[in-house]
Amino acid sequence: MLFNTLNIYITAIIVIIIIFYYHYLSFNPLKIEKMENLGSDLVGSNPHGKGENSPFLRTKIWENVLAKYGLLQAEAIFPKTYVLPKDTTLFLNEEKSYKEYIAKTLYSGGRVGVFLYEPSMKKNLYDFAVIQEYISNPLLINGFKFDTRLFMVVDCKKGAFLYKPGYNVYTAKRFKYKSKDRECKINQAYAGDDHYDNYNLPRTTNELFMYHVPYDQIIYDIAMKLRKIILATPTDICPMKTSIYGVDIEILNDFDSKIIEINSKPSTRFKDIPWKNELTRALRDEMGSYNSCNWIQIAEPCLLTKSVRQKQQRNNT
Repeated sequence: MLFNTLNIYITAIIVIIIIFYYHYLSFNPLKIEKMENLGSDLVGSNPHGKGENSPFLRTKIWENVLAKYGLLQAEAIFPKTYVLPKDTTLFLNEEKSYKEYIAKTLYSGGRVGVFLYEPSMKKNLYDFAVIQEYISNPLLINGFKFDTRLFMVVDCKKGAFLYKPGYNVYTAKRFKYKSKDRECKINQAYAGDDHYDNYNLPRTTNELFMYHVPYDQIIYDIAMKLRKIILATPTDICPMKTSIYGVDIEILNDFDSKIIEINSKPSTRFKDIPWKNELTRALRDEMGSYNSCNWIQIAEPCLLTKSVRQKQQRNNT
């Protein structure tokens, strides 16, 4: 009798552990992101990973561009950014009640570590790595704000290339600039297909033409901005092998664009999302040749090395 009771308890505990584990994997975005990244070492992995060695860390790219080109050009490429703790006093002096801001931790994934800033957070600013001005005039499609994930490939032998096809990520609810509802303002990293279908939202950049978005103009503008970021980087960009970076951009309602950030370990495999897998599979298949019309060369291979960029800069002065 005691043995049977013990077996029942053990079985119940095992079932609870299995249910908890399944639930955690299914609904934790960071775990999903890690699952999606499992295959990325096969082709085009990024040895820089998510660590501080990444040349495009969110605390670095703003400061690099600001130092090389000045404030006006930095704000033309990114939303205005405050790097903490260095810019804490500057932010507190420039903060405006009529503006909205986003606070980000140093590392994040799946929109985890991204917060709508509120004045009550002033006493805990040391918890964050950057604060960015929230873009007030995003392009909306059927009332929804979105950003677009693009991919940049750094190939030490051939240069840096931007892959023109990308996919769009939307807010869960229709956009309201002054809202404190996260679902109105922060895009979903892992929205299901039903969200696109229910609100007639274009999944990929190829579909933006149907909404009269001049994507060809926008993508070449992004390529030029990425080139400036590379030229402003004071460290070597070229790793030991080819790297894929995720470039998140936001299109504005006047068809200008901003680079939100550059991710050093982007997801390239997606659970139960065939159309995303098809896009990233084509990306991986075309890497190495870069011959199709899907690619824009951002920088020549010589510019991926710090010493060459510095020499070129000296020659230009």
